[in-house]
Amino acid sequence: MLRHIVVAIGVSLLAAYFCFVAFALPHIVEPIKCRGVRFSVEAPVDSKVIEEKDLAREIYSLESNPVGHSVAAFDCYRVERELINRNALMGVSNLYFSPDGTLHVNVKQRKPLALLMSGDEQFYITSKREAIPVGEKRSQTLPMIILYGKVSVKDALGPLFDIVKYIEADSVLSGMITALHVDAKGNLEATGSQHGMRLFFGKERSLFPQQCDALKIFIAHTLPTIGEARIFRLYLHIPNQVIVAPFEPILMEEKENG
Repeated sequence: MLRHIVVAIGVSLLAAYFCFVAFALPHIVEPIKCRGVRFSVEAPVDSKVIEEKDLAREIYSLESNPVGHSVAAFDCYRVERELINRNALMGVSNLYFSPDGTLHVNVKQRKPLALLMSGDEQFYITSKREAIPVGEKRSQTLPMIILYGKVSVKDALGPLFDIVKYIEADSVLSGMITALHVDAKGNLEATGSQHGMRLFFGKERSLFPQQCDALKIFIAHTLPTIGEARIFRLYLHIPNQVIVAPFEPILMEEKENG
């Protein structure tokens, strides 16, 4: 009798096992694995400074390459936050996995305020008053103000930052000035005019708005009479005055004719 009971229990367990294999195992799904990564950078027109390869480098420094690993192990939300915290040029980041297991990394890039060339180093100056090291030196012309000469990162994030913001917000100045140079004595000079005219502002940074007011009055009332092509430099370091220095060839020609 006992033998029959043991046999019956064994048969029941065996039947239960085959039922589990037949019905349960097909419903156990293997975890989805990452099959690839696609990078996309949306940037302002003519101001793209973050390339897809730069974005890939940032991602892999925050998280190991997810390809071949479970998508559930990749924390998209954490990486999104870290990307923005590490690089102020990244305004919005969006990471997600598509149904086929592809990781999509999409970033909207902010426009840099200026490019600082300090010795052998280059930095993007952001509107958040931050200096972001340039991974690869830029040789092409970008629509932003260039800071060069005797300018440190501290200088660029100090009074010069306020000057750059002032220029950017002014339609006349922003169309006229493309670079700011500081010489060994600390004098500030702006360049970028169509005919190469230079604007000498001197050492006192706090006078810049007042100097620009005098400059705009000169541009509106006097410059049309003289002609921009005849001017080499405008000295604005004396409050409420604009001193004109003509190009030497023109000056010599007038002396000969006079």
